[in-house]
Amino acid sequence: MSDITTHRPRLTIDLAAVAENYRTLAAMRPKADMAAVVKADCYGLGVDRIAPALFAAGCRAFFVAYFFEGVHLREILSRVDPEGTATICIFNGPARDDVDDFTTHGLTPVLNTLEQMRLWRQTGNGPAIIHIDTGMNRLGLTGREIDEIISGEAYRSLEISYLMSHFAFGANAADPHNAGQAEAFSRTATSLRKIWPSAKLSLSASAGLFLPLEIEEALIRPGVALYGAGPQDHPEQALKTVASLHAPILQIRDIAPGETCGYSGTFTAQRPTRLATIGIGYADGYCRALSNKGVVRINGDDCPVVGNVSMDLIIADISDIEGDARVGDMAECFGDNIRVEDHAARAGTIAYEVFTMLGGRIQKIYRT
Repeated sequence: MSDITTHRPRLTIDLAAVAENYRTLAAMRPKADMAAVVKADCYGLGVDRIAPALFAAGCRAFFVAYFFEGVHLREILSRVDPEGTATICIFNGPARDDVDDFTTHGLTPVLNTLEQMRLWRQTGNGPAIIHIDTGMNRLGLTGREIDEIISGEAYRSLEISYLMSHFAFGANAADPHNAGQAEAFSRTATSLRKIWPSAKLSLSASAGLFLPLEIEEALIRPGVALYGAGPQDHPEQALKTVASLHAPILQIRDIAPGETCGYSGTFTAQRPTRLATIGIGYADGYCRALSNKGVVRINGDDCPVVGNVSMDLIIADISDIEGDARVGDMAECFGDNIRVEDHAARAGTIAYEVFTMLGGRIQKIYRT
């Protein structure tokens, strides 16, 4: 009986590359500590395997979005960190139904509102991080709330380990908003440090690492850059490819000029055309927006995706490849030869979404 896994799309994740990317990013800011953002199952790549690899590479601070993610991460890390020395921070902060359990699991909240600060003050549960909104208008304390903190006495008993913010325009290094946010963060942090003089600063995530700004900060929070995506303006700081997505050729057929393929016949052959039907579709996270726009690599040649992407299948035009393509050959959707950023751009999206959309039918293979 044949191995049925060969008929599934495969996502290969290089744990050694994750560790190397962590060390590369840490070397860019040697005076700061380097955390790792591992929310959303490490952006869909598998927190169970990646978080221990990051710990082995020297990472001692991790960020997730939700309380339950933090609990799960603590369980995962207990295999390599039985004493619980790693700091696990929760971006979304505490809620009434979980605030009392933060200490039980050794979790550090990010406080985004005055209500969360009040909740944390009532529990007296140890260090926390204050999130200052500097222009994203998403999460974080507003200028008015900061003024209330500074002018009053209500929150001074809190133990604040870090003050943090987040770049809204970091993907564009030339955007003037970046310098404005950095200046606003520095100004607000200076005021809050009159209350919490030992509080350290954290502003940069993946994109912030590559901005041409002088920023005082003690903790960097890369996420997608750890997984091989993001700005790579400097060749000497190039990131290693971590994730490679391949899918099998299930059938090869020839069609005549004037014939169409796929739902609604959105591709019409202009010449005798050889097509490969490939076992991956939008149910697996291969975006439907890639219909007639995607590219796959088959046996060393780039081949256009033609026709509409369907739930389980895509079709590639292999008329111009050199050599033979056979049923069972694997087509690269992104990886060493097709950058995930380029794959995402063709779909009108970003690498973050590509990673997190990958479906449960994909077989994950980890290399160490």
